[in-house]
Amino acid sequence: MQRSSTPAHFSHILVLPEDLIYHIFLICSDQEPERFPVIAQLVCKLWNNLALSYTSLWSAVIFDRSPLDLEVARKTNERLKRAQAALLDIHIFESAVHQSAVNKMTAICHLIEPLVERWRSLTIHGNVSERALKLLFERVKTSSAPYLQSFAIDNGYSIGWKLPMFRGGMPNLKTLHVSRCKFTWKPGTFANLTELAVDDPRLPKRGLSQVISLIRDILLHCSRLRVLIMCGDSPNDPPIARRSTLVRERQQLKHLTIEHLEICLFQGAVTDALLHSVQMPSLRHLHQKDNHYYISGFSFHVLSAFNPLSNLVNAYIDGSMKGQAERSALPLALRSMKNLRELAFRKLDFNQDAEWFSDLLTWLPKLHTLNLFSCPRIPDSSLRDMAKKANETSLEHIPLIAGIRVASKSGVEEESVPGQIFIFSRSPAKATSTPSQREELPVLLDHSTLRSP
Repeated sequence: MQRSSTPAHFSHILVLPEDLIYHIFLICSDQEPERFPVIAQLVCKLWNNLALSYTSLWSAVIFDRSPLDLEVARKTNERLKRAQAALLDIHIFESAVHQSAVNKMTAICHLIEPLVERWRSLTIHGNVSERALKLLFERVKTSSAPYLQSFAIDNGYSIGWKLPMFRGGMPNLKTLHVSRCKFTWKPGTFANLTELAVDDPRLPKRGLSQVISLIRDILLHCSRLRVLIMCGDSPNDPPIARRSTLVRERQQLKHLTIEHLEICLFQGAVTDALLHSVQMPSLRHLHQKDNHYYISGFSFHVLSAFNPLSNLVNAYIDGSMKGQAERSALPLALRSMKNLRELAFRKLDFNQDAEWFSDLLTWLPKLHTLNLFSCPRIPDSSLRDMAKKANETSLEHIPLIAGIRVASKSGVEEESVPGQIFIFSRSPAKATSTPSQREELPVLLDHSTLRSP
């Protein structure tokens, strides 16, 4: 065996180029912003010197223990000194101000208040008391925060606090996430926002029309917005059957950058109004908090002409349609959604709407999941045609459906098999059968259990 000429004490980590080491610092500090700088110092003398010279490595100031502890205060001051002029990311956890909240927040303010002009982000985690929040905001309201880019407060039970306005505003604010706050919208304040998430319990009290006007105004004045989430307590949401009566004509707007829209208010009625009045060509995700937002029949004509959602990746369709106009508009709306990856239908009557079903693979080349919930009278011919198109060699550029879920009272299960459509159908009498005992059908030959009585 040939003996290695490398000294036993040699380590390749000692000869890494400095620019690569800085890149390692950048990646690791994102994962462990508090611990990694200290760990890096212990690797070797070179890493220690580089860590001390890389001021951004010390920019995360995290309060997760009592600031009244002298050792915590000492380490925080040491970190701030090493950060020098770097922009700071401030994190305040509930555990730091759990008891004696006012005294502890006062100690925190003593450390960070003089440095507000260097704040890059302020994040408050957990249920920090209303008194502690008010104290912090009162202390900094006369300060300027020209470099603040992210402001996030996840507060579980305090609902009395108001969003603070620093002297001179927050001209570079890009991310604003606030929970349980009294949100006041000022058009000139948040012009550069790219992400806005607001949970304000008072929003529903403004009424549906005012909430729609508020969100339209946000979209009008925040031309760079990519993510918009608006939530509030909605005890009196209108039933889905009434949503069509709540949409009225509004001035048409166009927003070019919005990608994620999640409006958890009035059971989809706000989202309906936005789809009917705001063109959103970049929209990729439509959500409604814990529930899916189901696009209703009265919106199909809008999505087929005025507002085609060509970049949408997930769509949930309510099949309770009224009249031939809605039935004719549905396939046109679907054809425009060429980037769909997940598609779900609910209560779609295939006895009337099956002629286009087998064309979905052709229209939607990126589709990989198709869900059918409470859809009666699914015809064999449509599923056979879809399976045939999925397996045709001439359509190699069209990905195959990964799986179909069919929900029915008799119990139908889903199987995802690349390359073919598999549906396992069983009657209630066979509910105890094991997977190996079930008959695999590459094409659905008998789906009598799916038909409505």
